Amino acid sequence: MTALKDKQRDIYNDFICDYDTKRDEIDLKYKNKIEETKKKYNEEKKEIKNNASKKKIQLINKKLIVLKDKIKRMLKMGLLNEAEIIKKEIEIENNKLIKKKQNEKIKQSQIKLNNLKNKQNKKLNEILLNCDKEKNDLEISFNKEKNELIYKFKNQLTDFEMFKKKEINNKKKKYIIHNSDNLFNKSFDKNNITKKLEDEEESLADII
Repeated sequence: MTALKDKQRDIYNDFICDYDTKRDEIDLKYKNKIEETKKKYNEEKKEIKNNASKKKIQLINKKLIVLKDKIKRMLKMGLLNEAEIIKKEIEIENNKLIKKKQNEKIKQSQIKLNNLKNKQNKKLNEILLNCDKEKNDLEISFNKEKNELIYKFKNQLTDFEMFKKKEINNKKKKYIIHNSDNLFNKSFDKNNITKKLEDEEESLADII
């Protein structure tokens, strides 16, 4: 019985170890997928920012167009003081246009980054869901196999107990039969019969 229980314990420990290994493999697989996804996300994010800084935004400032045309006429007419005033206005409008272009770049870049972030979150959620599903499937399979294994162990112990009782009963029967045979055989032993006859003869002699 002890040997059987030891064997069952070894089988169960191997079973648990196999389950732990499979679970760790799932964790490692999806951990690698998450790291790859994050790495790709960081690369795409960097690329969007780099492209945004290089991208030229074409915006029109109608007032600036009018002022540039006006300063040309003032310079042709020799109206330098008026031209200087217009030049300052052009600088102000240029700064406004530059700022507007920068804001537009930031806006477009932010839209792309938000879209990328949403895409990233979707991928990560999908990976985590698949990971949970695979681990849940493994656990369901594990519990099913564990119950089957425990049921098998119980049957083995029951069968062993029955076999043990049967062996003990068989030994008892053999002993009883064998012992009866010994007693029976002893009753027909030659020496015993001779002695018994001699005793009977002596008893008859005494009577005569």
